[in-house]
Amino acid sequence: MALNLTHQIGALTRTPIDSGNESTAAKINTSIAFPRPVLSSIKCKIRTPETSPAVTPPMSPCKSPIRGSFACHATALESAATAATETESVSYGLGLTEHKSEKGVPVYVMMPLDSVKSDNKVNRKKAMEASMQALKSAGVKGIMMDVWWGLVEREKPGEYNWGGYAELLEMAKKHGLEVQAVMSFHKCGGNVGDSVTIPLPKWVMEEMEKDQDLAYTDQWGRRNYEYLSLGVDTLPVLKGRSPVQCYADFMRAFRDTFSHLLGDTIVEIQVGMGPAGELRYPSYPEQDGVWRFPGIGAFQCYDKYMLSNLKAAAEATGHPEWEMRDHEQPQDALCAPEKLVKQVAMATKEAGVSLAGENALPRYDETAHEQILQSASLNMDEEMCAFTYLRMNADLFQPDNWRRFVSFVKKMKEGKDAHKCLEQVEREAEQFVHVTQPLVQEAAAALVH
Repeated sequence: MALNLTHQIGALTRTPIDSGNESTAAKINTSIAFPRPVLSSIKCKIRTPETSPAVTPPMSPCKSPIRGSFACHATALESAATAATETESVSYGLGLTEHKSEKGVPVYVMMPLDSVKSDNKVNRKKAMEASMQALKSAGVKGIMMDVWWGLVEREKPGEYNWGGYAELLEMAKKHGLEVQAVMSFHKCGGNVGDSVTIPLPKWVMEEMEKDQDLAYTDQWGRRNYEYLSLGVDTLPVLKGRSPVQCYADFMRAFRDTFSHLLGDTIVEIQVGMGPAGELRYPSYPEQDGVWRFPGIGAFQCYDKYMLSNLKAAAEATGHPEWEMRDHEQPQDALCAPEKLVKQVAMATKEAGVSLAGENALPRYDETAHEQILQSASLNMDEEMCAFTYLRMNADLFQPDNWRRFVSFVKKMKEGKDAHKCLEQVEREAEQFVHVTQPLVQEAAAALVH
């Protein structure tokens, strides 16, 4: 799907934006990409601080009870995009070229989950400086960082503390690293790889304690507090605002705070849409031993809001007798991750959208790297637009792991049409490893303490 870049920014913040250039489009998938400025600046119109409300007023729920999160978001964004507002003209140097312009696949490295502490300051600042310098020297394109709702808007609704993130972004800019910013509206903790606990904002948790049906609920009545149930997406249950409005206000505040970095340092914005930031239900929670891989998940639609949606949908279609029943499942789950990746690659090719990759678990061995290299070229017409590597930590900077990682990054940058032989690439990688050895040792030591 192709959308004009100015429309992407407007949709992201539910603020209408006018552009003088309507002919050029930028490809997007589930993330919003801001390419480097290579064309003339475009004129965007945004609300002035004087005319922008601190928070958005409540809006009516979606008419359809079964549209779900995507439709509710779409309805809200569409209505906001047509509203008339007082605006002023602001120039953004955002080029309207394709996100994928260089050969090969650029590699981004995921930052530690606790890069920003609970006091909204950078965690292990010295380690961050050394690590970013080492990554840049290895040819890494940029970093991915979670921007936690539970940290930034923790104390009161509409009050945002961007302190630690502002410092991290300036750090990345100084080292010449691009940033993929992830709007993380979920709880951190309890999922695979979660090394820290970051709950939802305090005032959100207070509302969930008053009304526990704001949380996803299974048929046994077990609540999951990772993410607000999509059954309340458009209901004003958070001190007069709906969750969708809270998310939009948060992203608007991010845009306004870091507008000077959009398109240069911040090149991509991803929006979390469920538990672990994924567009899914919390059907297989590992916390408290409720679920273990590869067990069968459970329906998470038994809160009163989801049941109300089901009842309304059943009556609307003339089947008020509909109800949920258990389904027989095989005892052993069968997994085919390679086949799934191929299906996704084929689907993106057919839809004409870019494909970006990310490894689900931290792996530093050559076998894993080779698998990623193969997956990056599944679409024969176009490689992945980017790949995000999990994760920047002390293990990554161990000598053997770092040597393999540097070689992996260079191979990804060369791409499938590269004329260099693998031996030459590995020799060049060894030179990088030798040059960066003191810096890598410093980063590894700093991340351990």
